[in-house]
Amino acid sequence: MPKADDKHTPSRRALFTGVAALAATSAAAPVPTPNASGIGEPDAVLIRLCARFLEIEDAINAYPADIDERSPPHILAMLDEHDVLVLAIPHMRARSMNGCRAKAAALNVYLPRGRVDEDWCSPDRLARSLVDDLLGRT
Repeated sequence: MPKADDKHTPSRRALFTGVAALAATSAAAPVPTPNASGIGEPDAVLIRLCARFLEIEDAINAYPADIDERSPPHILAMLDEHDVLVLAIPHMRARSMNGCRAKAAALNVYLPRGRVDEDWCSPDRLARSLVDDLLGRT
């Protein structure tokens, strides 16, 4: 992946440093009890990062052309951010069902689509089953 050359486009290192700082802050923070409004959600940072990951996935999938080094800087920046999130999210421990659901939604991007059948490998079957359970699907 090419380095960001636009002064408004953060480098991968800067993005990773920022995400790592958020993750460390989140992991070190005391675990408050969430209430009905969501204030005090122990996985608020994780949930935001997973939501951003899904936003980037949607934007990349909606982009009308192949993405390569000649793509617009904002697209390349999204790819860099995506790479950082893929590295950061697995290192964050979910401490609530909302955090587990957010991680499941992110994992869902990589799982095969459709009904689970005998052609799927065992890890994909198990992962699809768990993700569907967490996301309330049948």
